Amino acid sequence: MNQSKAKNFENFFVMLYTGHLILLSPLLFLTDKGDVVLWINSLHTPQWDVFFKYATHLGDGILFVPLILILLFVRFYDALLALFAAVGHGLIIYIFKKLIFNNNVAMRPIVFFHDLPTVDLVDGVTLHSYRSFPSGHTTSGFVLALILTIAVGRKSWAVLFWMIALVVGLSRIYLLQHFFIDAYTGSAIAI
Repeated sequence: MNQSKAKNFENFFVMLYTGHLILLSPLLFLTDKGDVVLWINSLHTPQWDVFFKYATHLGDGILFVPLILILLFVRFYDALLALFAAVGHGLIIYIFKKLIFNNNVAMRPIVFFHDLPTVDLVDGVTLHSYRSFPSGHTTSGFVLALILTIAVGRKSWAVLFWMIALVVGLSRIYLLQHFFIDAYTGSAIAI
């Protein structure tokens, strides 16, 4: 990639992810903690249940292992970047969930809405009660998207990877695992 194309891609890359944070940030201030969860929960259908039940796994941290192994054969620098990003974001999430918000702190939506009989649950999804903040799956999804975007270096793929990361974050809210602020913060940590 020549220097002009590289700079153009870098600008696009920065605008895409910075725009993501800026455009979604009003929801942090204009809605109550559970509003986004209840709105997304109201959209439940059997098809979306299946889709999000499996799409959420695109944010599993274990996906770093095959990615790093593949990148070792493609471009060593990208493999190292993926390794450092995997370890770095894993440590940050560990610190938040196990040290700062440990025990019964940072309740998840199922506890927050415990007396609300109208929330829809997805069959086969085990709900957790605490350590909601931030969303580790969303952080992993965005870190994976960023690493893949850097490795591929194409705008169209950058948008696709970003959209997949958004789906991971949305899945965490849809499945009643996280609040919007958890997913938003997870994406911000990754970015």
